[in-house]
Amino acid sequence: MQAYLIENEGILNLDHEIFCDAEIIEIESHIDGGGANDNNGRIDIVAIYSQEYIAVIELKNSELNNEHLKQLEGYLARGTDILNRYPTVNSNEGTANKKLIGVLVGTSITEDLRSKLQKGYTYQKNNSTIPVAALTIQRFRSENGNVYATTNTHFKNQQANANDTTQYSLDGTRYGKGKLALAIIKKYVENNSPMTLEGLRQQFPRTTVGSYDIAAPTAEATEIYNNTRRKKHFLNQDQIIQLQGGPVAVCNQWGIGNIGRIIEIARKLGYVINP
Repeated sequence: MQAYLIENEGILNLDHEIFCDAEIIEIESHIDGGGANDNNGRIDIVAIYSQEYIAVIELKNSELNNEHLKQLEGYLARGTDILNRYPTVNSNEGTANKKLIGVLVGTSITEDLRSKLQKGYTYQKNNSTIPVAALTIQRFRSENGNVYATTNTHFKNQQANANDTTQYSLDGTRYGKGKLALAIIKKYVENNSPMTLEGLRQQFPRTTVGSYDIAAPTAEATEIYNNTRRKKHFLNQDQIIQLQGGPVAVCNQWGIGNIGRIIEIARKLGYVINP
């Protein structure tokens, strides 16, 4: 199952707003005191969602149950250690604002655990509230050898019902920080076509993001990913923007430390953005 998920990261997506754009950043991550009864353990997969959440993912090639949840919580109890282990994961979010989510992945799930997660179950540790989700995956091989998968998500994001300032509304659609920045750039290009990369960077200078230009030629962004195995840009086909001179990819490094800058520019352009 682990190899299949590495090749198909998108299966780990939990929604289309915040817990999406899954990117695996480490496998078989050793953690001291992270196993059952505080013994040493090994996290099957560490991933990130939308450059905002670090996901601790526990894989089981069987039916998920409450014992598996308890094992996952053993890792989540070391949340601070996990967050500190990945300081380069969107430094614009700031260490104090980086968040965790726990995810169980199995072939099926007990009714008791499914009901618990769909009611918005969270793991509480000191002042931290960590959401927990589960994915069940069934794989099938067709007669011609192709592999197909069906997935079910068991998760309720409690923050979606609160005043969640990690989401913003633009033109009637709600976005997390990264997707909001992408939507702003797409809207600007559509309203100012034809647009060049130089013109885009003049309107949204490098100081908007902080560490990167607002966008890069797709070939350059792809090369960065190939060299580092880390996505610094939105690279899905539907996220690529066509400019005069060629396609570009928008930077995805957005967090609490810089999202306000692009919102300020957008509002000066007349865009209505609400938290």
